[in-house]
Amino acid sequence: MNARRYSPTLQLARASAVALITLSIVFPTVLQPLKMILLAIITVSLLLSPETWTTRSSYAQIALDLLAIAFTCIGLIWGILGVLRGNPGAVPMLPVHALYPVLFMFLCRLARPGDLYLLSKVLWVAAALTVAEQALFLGSFFGLDGGIVFQKLVEAFNENTAAVDVGDDYVLFTLPTVSSLLFLAPWLCVYAILGEKGRTSSGLLLLLVIGILILSGRRVFLLAFAVGVAFAFLAARPLIQGRGRLGGILSRLVLLTVAISLFVSLGFVFELFNFDLLRDRVMSTFDFEIYESNIVRRLQSDALLGAIGERPAFGSGLGAVASYVRSDEQPWAYELSYVALAFQFGLVGFALYACGVSFLFVQLGRLASRPQLQKSERISAVCFVAGLAAFILANATNPYLAKFDYMWIIFVPLAFVRLYMPALFPGRLPLTTTR
Repeated sequence: MNARRYSPTLQLARASAVALITLSIVFPTVLQPLKMILLAIITVSLLLSPETWTTRSSYAQIALDLLAIAFTCIGLIWGILGVLRGNPGAVPMLPVHALYPVLFMFLCRLARPGDLYLLSKVLWVAAALTVAEQALFLGSFFGLDGGIVFQKLVEAFNENTAAVDVGDDYVLFTLPTVSSLLFLAPWLCVYAILGEKGRTSSGLLLLLVIGILILSGRRVFLLAFAVGVAFAFLAARPLIQGRGRLGGILSRLVLLTVAISLFVSLGFVFELFNFDLLRDRVMSTFDFEIYESNIVRRLQSDALLGAIGERPAFGSGLGAVASYVRSDEQPWAYELSYVALAFQFGLVGFALYACGVSFLFVQLGRLASRPQLQKSERISAVCFVAGLAAFILANATNPYLAKFDYMWIIFVPLAFVRLYMPALFPGRLPLTTTR
């Protein structure tokens, strides 16, 4: 990102952060040793950077730092409760709930004015690399390179999470990278409509992303995509006020909708996509009697809700296991992540985490209305609202946020909220001051 007038250690930390975010998007759940090395480089470099200790924080920024410490304390308290109750997942889950809030809040100090727009370029490149990876995966499966790339990715991700299913009239595939597209698809959509530069390229990339998601058979995509875009336009109201602006945005929205509809229709005509299979998968979302994945989730729901009834206020502690076990290796892990959160943390803990996420959404929305910021950064904040809303919804039935590789989806937007806290909550100190 922008390297103007930064110390070498801060430049190293920022470059490493870009590399870590890109790897987390393009290669989630693998290359973990490399990612931990990058995380260590970022942390140590930031600690050694003079800017870390010479840049003063506003009272609002200090309050946000204290809030991160509070969430670390919440994780520790419920972790101790889980240990005392002998919960098998208490210790394995501690890093996510007790370490990450304070660690990543410290790393939020990497953000500098102008980075929000520049990070958008990083995300665009990561989205393009992700699409290329998926295309190579499918092409290699069909013999494009003799199956070399396909085999390498299967070995890297394992055959349960990287596979291709081919029938007489359909092709479906799965790759962990698809999860990153749940954030990037609505992000690209909003950027293609509101962005000042690169709208055409973003729209074309969005079409490819939609094609990948249809081939992946992800049922939650349509709902998450729609919700993410709707949330973004609620946040974008200050940006689109005025007859001239609104007309231009509506015309781009209509044009993009027509392009997506035409692209998907051509996919059905040329049998790249299977309409019946897509319809059945969408309708199966509401069928809890036949489809195995839905039956499993219903059993989880029944067991977790029953356990919540036994200890509703403070829950059963971090890493607790209900009467239904989804995985023998990780019996404390459940697909219904928010119900599991209420089970382990109780309604009190659930409410605290919900307040934290709501705060993040509200502040991102408020960034869009701040005239002190450049328009490109206000637009970028709205794009983050789209991706974050979609991903938070998808996380309800798949515990993505329990994995390190998706932590950036929460903490990157939070970094910019922290950066612009003086604009959101004006106090004595200006946006950036140095001793």
